[in-house]
Amino acid sequence: MGNLGPVLGVFGLLALIVGLLMFIPLKVLRAKRRVALWLSVGGFVSFVLGLILTPTPAQQGQPEVSATTHPAPSAARPPGSPDIKARAEREATALWDSVVRIDEACSSASKRVAKAGASADPYQIYPAAKAAEEACSSASTETNKLLPPASLDGSQKTAFADAIEKCGQAQMVRSTAYSKVAEVVDGNLRPSAVTEAKEYLQTAQSASIFCAAGFFDAAAKSGIDTKMFKGE
Repeated sequence: MGNLGPVLGVFGLLALIVGLLMFIPLKVLRAKRRVALWLSVGGFVSFVLGLILTPTPAQQGQPEVSATTHPAPSAARPPGSPDIKARAEREATALWDSVVRIDEACSSASKRVAKAGASADPYQIYPAAKAAEEACSSASTETNKLLPPASLDGSQKTAFADAIEKCGQAQMVRSTAYSKVAEVVDGNLRPSAVTEAKEYLQTAQSASIFCAAGFFDAAAKSGIDTKMFKGE
């Protein structure tokens, strides 16, 4: 499935470009305009599916860690005594589990968009995209209510607070992306609208990576075992 995403993205983008070009002539036969519409919508849908079906490191259980991430927990300062460290690890695990649980609604809605997109039917894609917009927005609100581990303090606690914020932002970006998708599928095929939708979808992919990597980084900085964030 991971290989399908890039392929759909490439073919979808090509179809989208062809479809939009067919709209450029002012005097074009109505039949050709219908072909252009379906090429544009179908191409955009394929592009959307390509991004949705391309798994991020977080979806594969292996968050991507940037060059600024501290991958060696042993080099970080442990959060106090063994008892405090154990409590911090339990709290961090519970926090991550909460993030995953809250995000499930957004992820499930995303899958429904992909399923609807496979039909290339705007009447199926539009409601699925609107539902995903709402689901991801609600997930962002709930994620932002989460608190970092109480056993930590200082920069370690701040690192987890930043990770929570990144995850909430990622969900909100996904919500906005689906809003833009719905707008395009609803008939707004202006180049600016299509470009904006594609940019939001691409940003959503990056934001999801930063969400998982943020937790990995926060755990490493706090001397907490990071394997929980790698799916081990």
